[in-house]
Amino acid sequence: MCYTRPMKAAAQRPRRLVGPSRGVRGHRWLVFIHQLPAQPSNARVKIWRRMQQIGAVAVKNAVYVLPNNEQSREDFEWLRAEVAALGGEATIFAATSVKGLPPKFEERQVKSSGRPRGRAPHQTEVVRPAALDPKEYRGRAWVTRPRPGVDRFASAWLIRRFVDAEARFVFGSSPERAPGAVPFDMYQAGGFKHEGDRCTFEVLCERFAIADEALCRIGQIVHDIDLKDDRFKDPHASTISALVDGLRASFADDATLLEQGMRMFEALYQSLAAKGVKRGKPKIC
Repeated sequence: MCYTRPMKAAAQRPRRLVGPSRGVRGHRWLVFIHQLPAQPSNARVKIWRRMQQIGAVAVKNAVYVLPNNEQSREDFEWLRAEVAALGGEATIFAATSVKGLPPKFEERQVKSSGRPRGRAPHQTEVVRPAALDPKEYRGRAWVTRPRPGVDRFASAWLIRRFVDAEARFVFGSSPERAPGAVPFDMYQAGGFKHEGDRCTFEVLCERFAIADEALCRIGQIVHDIDLKDDRFKDPHASTISALVDGLRASFADDATLLEQGMRMFEALYQSLAAKGVKRGKPKIC
């Protein structure tokens, strides 16, 4: 395999994928290499199933490959966080070529947005931190990665509706680009992001103790789309996923895209309430 410089482990600040002088366009593949401790015993099975769900191909033991694109980077980054949460280590490389790839995989360039089958294994129960007071987050700016998608649409909507109606959103590749802003759905340490097998939207709901049945339903939809594990098998997931793709194709400006995504989730919220999913007044502890 021909690799570029590796990215750092999940616990550290990730390094931008850097290629040789001809640029990263020649790097067709992303390679994920990981190590896991002996305990918990189901850790290897968990990660193997997650690799199957995102469509990654194993070329060696604990070495997996996906086409080099934005979605693959996101899938591998969140998987790296899961490996770290299990006590392991993972590294991501960009590669120009990889020996041992099945010919069919080479031909079809696996569409990482495809919906996988199966259900993710249940994660061991862990102690959650105390609920946050939304008053402490009012008047703040929030920073996330460029080109928002389903999890960031829903998370930004949740923040503006239930945490701070005047919340401002900015975009950057790392939190350092927006000092003082609250990071969300970013790979770096700090802020709000995936935790274990939960997406950022689910984490925000829990951390701010927002109790609302309609939000729970939205969380299931976002989870199924973003984590690709089809855990909840929500019938609305495929439609919302198509709408997200349509919005991303329609708006080049990230701020406009995010606003449109938030409007979509407000409409979904109102629709769920109209269909009998209890909304009421959200409880924010």
